[in-house]
Amino acid sequence: MEPSQIRSILMDAGIDYDSALRRMMGKESLYYRFLKKFADDPNYRDFQDGLREKDPEKAFRAAHTLKGLGANLGMDELTRAVSGAVEILRPLSSHGRDSQAGASHAPGVQAMEISGAENGAGDWTQAVKASSDQIREAYERIIGALKASGIGADL
Repeated sequence: MEPSQIRSILMDAGIDYDSALRRMMGKESLYYRFLKKFADDPNYRDFQDGLREKDPEKAFRAAHTLKGLGANLGMDELTRAVSGAVEILRPLSSHGRDSQAGASHAPGVQAMEISGAENGAGDWTQAVKASSDQIREAYERIIGALKASGIGADL
């Protein structure tokens, strides 16, 4: 497949191809290799597992890593969706409890704090649900684009 076709497929999936390619010093083969590795990365599954297991620490670590990966690879829609979950989960993680950085301004955090969810009580998974749905949609679009482009043909 031609690079222009791959670019179009990836951009349709919410990837800022041009900015990511600049981060890779214009080396498409390097970028494609990182995209393929992204598809094999366990953090999306770990995030989902953390939610299912009601383990905010696991969900936070995976979401935070997924946010960084997405940002570096130009996955703007995924990065935005994950950012919401990260900020909701941060006060529930050891990182957030140990931090003296102050209260987060993320939507949903005040409601969780009122219900006591900052200490692990309450159903914090409901506060993450909207972000989780957006993350899943963005992730599935990206994986579909990787398959369609041939970058992740064996996925």
